[in-house]
Amino acid sequence: MAQMPEEQLQVFVDTLIEKGGITETLSASEDYKEYGKNYSKYWHRIEKEYRDFGSNTITSIFSGPNTYR
Repeated sequence: MAQMPEEQLQVFVDTLIEKGGITETLSASEDYKEYGKNYSKYWHRIEKEYRDFGSNTITSIFSGPNTYR
């Protein structure tokens, strides 16, 4: 994600916010509030949210944070 252009990062952000439901925390984060559409400034936060969005909650409870790339 560090190398992605803003337009592609926006697709990830839009998907997370629209489909994230109650587990979505990106839009409440300080990074999102501070940088807004300047996604490359907080790509690491977007990536973390996307990994959390795609993880299996029950499995994550027992195995810790996901480690897949």
